[in-house]
Amino acid sequence: MIGMEIKFADTVSSKHFKGLRSLKGSAKDRFFKGFVLYTGANTVPFGDDLFALPVSAIWAA
Repeated sequence: MIGMEIKFADTVSSKHFKGLRSLKGSAKDRFFKGFVLYTGANTVPFGDDLFALPVSAIWAA
């Protein structure tokens, strides 16, 4: 299972991962990765299996 949220923000913080953390807790071993897509430029880790990714990563090869 992969969780994904999209935020219209230039920065992200731990609060943006509340829903993904809840999903991870419910899904347990089925959860693989969680991503928050945002309008910033950097990939940022936010704990085990959770990452903030720039929206542009969708189109990057």
